[in-house]
Amino acid sequence: MDHPLPETLLAELLEEFVPPEAVGVGLLGSFARGQGQRYSDLDLNVFVPRAPEERPERYTLRHRSGRLISLKKLTLQAQRAELSRPEDAVWAVPGLRQMRVLYDPHGELARLKAEAEAFTWEGLEPEADAFVSYEVLTGAEEVHKVLGGLERQDPSKVVYATLGLGLGAARLMAVHRRLFIESENRYFELLYRALGRESPWSRAHKLAVGWKAGAFERRGIAALRLYWETFMEVQAVVREEHLEVVQPTLRAIREGGWLEARL
Repeated sequence: MDHPLPETLLAELLEEFVPPEAVGVGLLGSFARGQGQRYSDLDLNVFVPRAPEERPERYTLRHRSGRLISLKKLTLQAQRAELSRPEDAVWAVPGLRQMRVLYDPHGELARLKAEAEAFTWEGLEPEADAFVSYEVLTGAEEVHKVLGGLERQDPSKVVYATLGLGLGAARLMAVHRRLFIESENRYFELLYRALGRESPWSRAHKLAVGWKAGAFERRGIAALRLYWETFMEVQAVVREEHLEVVQPTLRAIREGGWLEARL
């Protein structure tokens, strides 16, 4: 079920989080597509003349009106540069195309959005092929780790390297097939559709990442518990301002019954 985004909330967020020097603000993600769900975060890209040096200033999370707010500060130059890198273009092009412009006093975001609309792979074919080849090369290291882990019956080594191979193979294949990933939530699904849901690649990838029937639920529940237990271990150093987001997240895990769910 879609959850419409109140315009009043957007106005409040712009007033609270957009600095005077901002050159533009864009709404991205599921709410920009009109597909926001109960647990969807609200993605705001705030374009500034100069990107902050500290990571927490470049990207952070807030919690307002029962919504998780994702705030990213970046420059127009940095976003534009992503259109020239194949591994970034698969994400940046659809993101900019679906972006809803909330603030654009000088028309900069409109021009950037138009560039994304006009994007074609034609000018990036050599770079895309070079990226794919290099990723296949570097993936050999993870393969050797898996081989060594299987030989020594070392589950930690096998699982860690398998995670790397699963994500790496997906990234290079998205570039190789010249896909546009409009949502990370549909990333693997788009790959399986492009290569064939029962193709050898798709079958191998599903097993490597835990897509197997029923396995994704167990992995999801385990991930929720992992976040909970991680907080329990490190809560003494979690900053007060971060609890604004962390506490509602922990509450959602507890109230959903996931701590008692059977694995």
